[in-house]
Order: sequence, then structure tokens, then C-alpha cells
Amino acid sequence: MFIPQTFSSYKQLINLIKCPALISFIGAGGKTTTMFNLASRYKKLSKKVLTTTTTKIMFPTEPNGCETYIFDASDNPRLLNKVKNGSITCIGQKPNFTKKKIIGIAPEYINQIFAQKIFDVILVEADGAKQKPIKAPANHEPVIPQAATTVFGIIGTDAIGKKIEEKNVHRAEIFCQITSSKIGDIIDQNIITKLILSKNGLFTKTPNICQKILLLNKTQHANKTEQALNIANKIKEKAPNITTAII
Repeated sequence: MFIPQTFSSYKQLINLIKCPALISFIGAGGKTTTMFNLASRYKKLSKKVLTTTTTKIMFPTEPNGCETYIFDASDNPRLLNKVKNGSITCIGQKPNFTKKKIIGIAPEYINQIFAQKIFDVILVEADGAKQKPIKAPANHEPVIPQAATTVFGIIGTDAIGKKIEEKNVHRAEIFCQITSSKIGDIIDQNIITKLILSKNGLFTKTPNICQKILLLNKTQHANKTEQALNIANKIKEKAPNITTAII
């Protein structure tokens, strides 16, 4: 049942997700922050947590509760078997210290790790947005592991009221094609609704069997709660494949 919900804590959000879980984060407007905040909450529940990416992520800033960083884990998979309850492990293909980024690993390898049942929760940043509040996916995006049990489609509501241009929208030209808009238009509720509902939009390439959660983020900073609720209600009847909307 689709119910727009306003959550003030990640504890409430976790109650929507069954473990073991392979959770992917796509879209723009808070993927990395959401991922590591969820990881910290799962750690407090004594879960074995893995964080990673299929694209690139910034090195997480403290406090993030991450005990172990493992690069090129495929060369030494036994390292993953040493994790303990109540821990967060972060893996990547290799670090880019110049850009302070962790380079991602193949989604197929994440599927393999999930099948081994080493971790209770695997959290994957599966999209890139160059720190913009909203984006449209290119043909090669997002990069979601096919074993994903839950996908968070994230949009920063601070995009509402801003012009469609590259400084505000990642892949602005594609965004215009998907939402039937043009460069220079002001992003409103209708444009965001089109992005969510389009087959080439926010949830493109999401596995059919997984739980799909829309996260309309940053409402507390941008005073956008009412607009976010309006968006959620607009898609309620038109997107039966989206489990719920979180505001």
C-alpha cells in the first residue's frame, strides 16, 4: 500500500526494510549521506554492514562508524569473512586519493557477496550526480546490482524553484527530454512528477522484484514538506510499482 510518510528519524525508515537486505541508492540530493546514516543505525542494531559503490563516492567524513576500508577486495575475499557484529565495512576497487574518492566495484561482485550472506545489510551508492540536487540518468545509469532487494530513488526538494541548467541539474539536456521541459524552465512539482514516473526517469533500470522507495529529501532545509507531499500524492495512483514515498 502506497502511503506518503514524513520521517524524523532513520530508525523509522529501517522498519520498512527486511534483512538481509541489498539496498541501492539512485538519483541525487543526498545519496551518500543517507547511505552512511543508515549504516550507522544498522550498526547500532548490531548488524554486519557493508557500504560500497558501483560508481564513485567521496571518502566518508567522520563520524561515520566505519571500522574497515578494503580495496581490491576481489583479490583477497577472505578479508570480508573477518567482519563482526555491529560493524561497518567499506569496500572499493581502488581509492583516488587526489579526488578523495572511492572507486566502485562491479555490480556482479556485489551480487556474489550478497549471496554469501556475510553481511546483514549491503548499502550501495549506484548512481552519480556531481552533488547536484536532481538529475536525469544517462543510458549507462544507474548501475544497480540485480540482486537488490530495495532501491531508494532520491530527489533533493531544494531543486524546486531553481532553473533547469547544469549548475542545478546533472545531465540537464537529458532531464529536459524526460520531463518535456527546456533549459531555463523553473523546476516545479509537475516536472519532478514526470521525472519520477517516466520509464527513462528516476527508477529506470530498477529490478522489477525489488522494493522501490521514493525519498524526497532535504525538506527540513528548504521548507518543502507541503510540496513534497503534493508530489507524493500525484504519483500515488500512477506508480503502483513504488512501494512508498518518504519525506
